Amino acid sequence: MRDDLIVYDSRVLGGKPCVHGTRLSIQFLLELAASGATRDEILVRYPQLAPEVVAAAFRYAADVLKGEPIYLFFRRSASRSINHLKRSGAT
Repeated sequence: MRDDLIVYDSRVLGGKPCVHGTRLSIQFLLELAASGATRDEILVRYPQLAPEVVAAAFRYAADVLKGEPIYLFFRRSASRSINHLKRSGAT
């Protein structure tokens, strides 16, 4: 990956990492993809981006998350919780 594709500048978007020469943050590009936009749709909507830039944005995000703990929270359904209480004699 070219080191100059993703940059930080405290004067641009509060220092968020973004695509060099634009005000498009990596977060914004990830949100587009998370909402269902394909790489090709992003490239059509933002013609100033090259395919390698979109790839670099995703590689950057993956690199940032490497080694970061990921916490998953599971919600019990209300009926499952009620059944558990009934079995334990709490109700």
